[in-house]
Parts: sequence; structure tokens; C-alpha cells
Amino acid sequence: MSELESAVPPPPPCEPVANPLLDDNWCFRAYETSHQVVVGLFVLSVLLCVVGGRRLSQTGRTRLGVALAVVLQLTVFVWTVLRLYTGKFILSVDLPFDVCNMTAIVHLPLMMLFRNQFLFDGVFLATWGGTVQALITPHLYDEYPHITFLKFWIVHCGIVLLSIYAAAVNGQRTHGMRSILNFHVYMGGSQALSYVASLMVDGNFTYTVRPPPTGSILSHLGPWPLFLILPHFICYPIFFLADYICNAFDGVAKKPKKA
Repeated sequence: MSELESAVPPPPPCEPVANPLLDDNWCFRAYETSHQVVVGLFVLSVLLCVVGGRRLSQTGRTRLGVALAVVLQLTVFVWTVLRLYTGKFILSVDLPFDVCNMTAIVHLPLMMLFRNQFLFDGVFLATWGGTVQALITPHLYDEYPHITFLKFWIVHCGIVLLSIYAAAVNGQRTHGMRSILNFHVYMGGSQALSYVASLMVDGNFTYTVRPPPTGSILSHLGPWPLFLILPHFICYPIFFLADYICNAFDGVAKKPKKA
């Protein structure tokens, strides 16, 4: 769930660039100032959206959720247009066939608009089983204000935020093993699409061909396809914890009266 893949050569040294918005600067370093600031802003955004969303009517809650999902859609679209404009768009890297991009473009808007249970199960558990790791160990090279830096954090933080919003504000719930089975279908289908796309353009979407080069638990789970299959089951403790936390919102996200 990232913007660059392992076929890309190691990054050159961090140096000043003429256009910090569009020119690759290779200056991002995990856990340093920009990473800390983004995580802080993310936590603040979650609090504001949850507290503010719970003050809205049912219609208002849906509208806010859909609007936030559209922001993620537009982020991916604008980033893609800018990469094409600068001539830096690489099919094997930049096509939106990793799970996070597919979630931002298709799954989240549908989930927020229709409150679909299958999509909620898949997105919610995938978020806590995988997307959260991207916030902790980001596979990112370009520093702020580069467009890839902005897109990476808006999309990944947005997915986590909206999964929390769906539970804490919209009142959606996971249902134990039934939701975990839905997750397996959701993630298996997404991985299959990513893998086929990867084979067609010699890519590595959703790391379905090889683990990420920046360090991940996938690197320690054996050869393909074991490192794709085992996380589905290794994450069971996380899934059960996520299911417990999700259902702990009962009594917190009470349904408001219709406006």
C-alpha cells in the first residue's frame, strides 16, 4: 500500500530541488519532524471529525462521511494528473491497483454512501491489520511539500480516519467471525486484482509479488505466496481486538433523530 516499489533503485542523497512540489527530493525520513507532525494532525483530525460528526443529523453524518471520502478520491486523481503532466508517471508503480488506492477511489465512497456491511468489514479490518502499519513504517521517499508526500498521508490517514468515523459516528459494527470471513473475501479479491495488474505491467501492487524494500513483517513470512496468505491469519488477534473496540462504541454513537 504505497507509492514506490522494490524495483525502484535505492534513493539518492537528499538535495535541494528547483520545484519542491513536483521534483523528487528523497528527503523523507521516518520518525523525524514531518512524520511526527502528520501523526499529530491525524489524531486531531480524528477527534474533530468524530466529535463534530456526532453533533450532526443522520443525513449530515452521511454527507460529511461522503465528502471526506471524495477528498481521498480527488487526492488520488490530482496526484495522477500531476505525475502525468510532469512525465514521471510509471505504469508499474503509479497505477492505482494497490489496496489503499482502490479503497480510496472506490470502496470508501460506496461504504460511506450506502453503509454497506461487506465493504465496512473489509475496510475496517484491513485498516487495522495493514493500513495502520503504513502510518508507523511509511514506504515513502519524498518530503513535504512534495505531491507524493501529501498524497501518501492524505490517503492513508484518511482511510484510518473514515474507518473510525464509520464506527464511532455512523454506528457501523463488525460481527466477529462473520466479518473476518468477509475480510478474507474482500482482501483476497483485492490482492488477486493487484497481482494480475502487477503481472501485466511488471509491478508490485499491494506487495503481491515481493515484500516492500523498506522493511515489513512480510519479509519474514517466507517465499511467495506464503507472505500473502499468512498475514490473513497472523492478524487474527488484531481482528478480534478491532472487533471488540468497534463494538465498544455501542452507546457512544447513538443514532440521532432524522433532520
